[in-house]
Amino acid sequence: MREWGTRRIVVINGPSGVGKTRFLEEIYRRYATDNQHQLPLMVASIISFEDIVFHIPQHITQKIAQMVNERIFEPYLRVLVDWYALKHTRVSSEQLHWALIAAQQTFVHCFHIVASQQRVVLLFDSVNSLEQPSALTGLIELLLQVENVVVLLCGSDMEALVGSWQEHVREPIQIIDLALLSAEAGTRYIHYRQDQLRAVLSPELEANVLLFTRGHPVLIDMATTWLLRNETPAWLQAISVDQLRLLPESELELYRQRFESVLVRYFVQSEHLMGRLLMLMAHVGRVDAKLTTMLLRLLEREAQMLLRTASDYVFVRSFSDQTLTLHEEMQRLINTYLWPVIDPDGSQRRRQSHITAAYQSEMIQILGQQIALMSEQENQNASNHTIPITHGMPLLAQRETLEYEQMLRRKEQLTHTLLADREQGLAVFADMFDTVFCEKRQDFRKVIIDQVQVYAQTLNQQQRYTLESRHIEWLLRGGSYQQAYDRASHLLLNEHAEPAHRVALLLQCGNAALRLGHWQRGIADFEQAIEISTNNHLRSWLARSLNARGWVHRQQGLYQRAMQDYLAAYQHHLELYETDQIALTLNNIAFVNALNGNRESALESCRAALDLWDLSPDQCGRAATYSTLGGIYVRFDQPTEAMTFYNRALDLLSNEGDVGWMSLVRCGRAFAFQSRGELERAADDLDWAWRYGGVHLQPRILSSQALIKWANHDLAGARLTLEQCRQISQEQGDTFHDYKSFTDLLELAWEFGEYDRWSAFWEEHQQRYQDQQQQGTMMLRLQGSCLRKIADLALCHGSYEAALQAYQEGFLLIASHEVYTRYTMRSQLRQTEERLHGVVPQTRLQQLGRDMTRFWSEHELFLMYYPEALLTFQRWQNEGSIGTYEPAANQSI
Repeated sequence: MREWGTRRIVVINGPSGVGKTRFLEEIYRRYATDNQHQLPLMVASIISFEDIVFHIPQHITQKIAQMVNERIFEPYLRVLVDWYALKHTRVSSEQLHWALIAAQQTFVHCFHIVASQQRVVLLFDSVNSLEQPSALTGLIELLLQVENVVVLLCGSDMEALVGSWQEHVREPIQIIDLALLSAEAGTRYIHYRQDQLRAVLSPELEANVLLFTRGHPVLIDMATTWLLRNETPAWLQAISVDQLRLLPESELELYRQRFESVLVRYFVQSEHLMGRLLMLMAHVGRVDAKLTTMLLRLLEREAQMLLRTASDYVFVRSFSDQTLTLHEEMQRLINTYLWPVIDPDGSQRRRQSHITAAYQSEMIQILGQQIALMSEQENQNASNHTIPITHGMPLLAQRETLEYEQMLRRKEQLTHTLLADREQGLAVFADMFDTVFCEKRQDFRKVIIDQVQVYAQTLNQQQRYTLESRHIEWLLRGGSYQQAYDRASHLLLNEHAEPAHRVALLLQCGNAALRLGHWQRGIADFEQAIEISTNNHLRSWLARSLNARGWVHRQQGLYQRAMQDYLAAYQHHLELYETDQIALTLNNIAFVNALNGNRESALESCRAALDLWDLSPDQCGRAATYSTLGGIYVRFDQPTEAMTFYNRALDLLSNEGDVGWMSLVRCGRAFAFQSRGELERAADDLDWAWRYGGVHLQPRILSSQALIKWANHDLAGARLTLEQCRQISQEQGDTFHDYKSFTDLLELAWEFGEYDRWSAFWEEHQQRYQDQQQQGTMMLRLQGSCLRKIADLALCHGSYEAALQAYQEGFLLIASHEVYTRYTMRSQLRQTEERLHGVVPQTRLQQLGRDMTRFWSEHELFLMYYPEALLTFQRWQNEGSIGTYEPAANQSI
């Protein structure tokens, strides 16, 4: 406390009831004023994370600012209000991120001003109550930027939490473990309680109390009160502490259990109203007056009086929101020694859980109404450019708190529904998992999965599928593809599973397999899903299976097959009127239309999909359509428009936590960045996608990374990356990126002047890539470009006949399948013309001009759409020189 100018972060770790809160209270009592200390200290009030307001990071820093020096922190509080205003406008997550960084820098600046004048002491209690401990990580990172501060954090089982913090901060965090009371300290505490109660225990009885309570302060407190106010049981008087210490641990434990059983019965007499309240609290947890009236059938005034009386007990904890809960040790005693006797079949506790679940459901609805009213008020004020402030907080900040409370109440509702009725609990779980209602959805979904997983061994087949299928979905969304595949495969071993369940699991298996790079395995799963759906007349699942197979065909460049699958799926979903599935299928149809060059058709399908998403809470589906729009615009040379839609998609997916989709969108956005020349930002997106995306994205990522290295004049690095791309593509069976990397390597051979390699490339092309007729239009475009590039090398090497043949075959394919500005007859011809300048002898160029003129004139398609090419060929014939075409863009496909 007196180490002026230093920064100390100290974690006080200890079991429940060991005295951590009292420790912080004593520090505050002693140091809150600096009259008796030489150093100027500013000790802020204790922030307890049992108050859910502080589970939101910005609320912590705002409270610190208000407690430490609101006047000095006024710039930060103003910037924080501006940040909430920006958040309300729903700008991109990237903009919001940088605005938050600026706000945090303002916080650090203000804090530094205070810390230069006073040593600041911050006290945090019940850190382990945080649902998301990362909320505090950011604060610690901020405080590591200032000196002259002491941060004390109290909690139980803090080792793992501190370890996770330590990954983010470089400075060591000190841990102080508070143990249970030693014999000496325990004796002093017993004497302290005796002085308060004005009575004395015998030394022998004191020793027994210490032995039975194991130095736990709450139990010492309860035992001392009991023994001083009542006659000591004969069995306890009959045995000395020396005799107890000689007993085997198993026999000593029996005495301890007997002691605890009598102790809890003294304080909890279930025939009395207070005893019933304590019993209920041990089972349902935190209570308020309204829940108490429902559980005990009291008037609200009676419940309030009962709670006030209960709050005086040492083993009851009260909170600022007028709720109470039992200390963990008292909860353990009641649940161990009283409930099994009073309610052996659990029927009473099930009834209480049923009432508690209904109460939480009612509170969730009330909170939903309050949130809706706040949202409406925010929208009304947005048009007036005003930010309503109440209780020192923007309205949006208060709404976030209510949303967070709603999430916690959903957890409680699920807990007690499961306790009351397992079947109903599984239905509530499924609804909560499937319904979109909060940010950080992936985190919440994992929490409720863990809640149900406790009962996994007692679930029937249907219930187990309800749980496991959603667990697999969570794994897929989070990028844990191998775990998802293993779980789905294991469930498929059950031959008695319902057909619909088998299809759903096969689709999950196939999706996981594809993302792991196992294309053939994934395709087989989708084919089997189609077969089972067809045989069992499962139209909805058949449509989903066709959609899945269509995606594989699309990835392979088989656009006609993909469209056939998508259109068949669309018909089924339309007749069943499954709006979300209709929207997803329209999105897929749009993508294929874009790849085929049907820009307006693709945009219309996306618009129709977005209209349907307006009727759905599914944010991932809307994000998918935004991503498709980004892909359409970037393919038609509108990267700025594409960026807008990619950013919208990422904003939605960030809330969902779907790293698979986010990785795919970042791959698309990287291409948009490349098109705008923003290579560093493109590289950042690709790096992110490599870390978190599926293995199936690796060829695409490597292909883009090679182009970035190429643009940065690292040709050797680009070649190595393309070779790696080709190897991984062949391992996965990704024929498109295999062929694409081969085509780009041809381009690099030109850059290196390796004209003599044309024959090796030609031979390999004939062996591996010549027959692309069954591989779809994209592959045919690649083949046209590839042949044209081989021709460039061959011509410059002097192999005229081979070059002419490759030109003719290549340009026919290009003319037949061109779509995008970057891939047209004009652009491909322009690049060839630039390359030949100054490299090909005049006589050879004149001959090429004559032969290409004859070839061009023989094809109506060329004459109709590209007549100006004949001017170029004529110039070559007459002069043997190159014309004045503008430089071509990089023609990598």
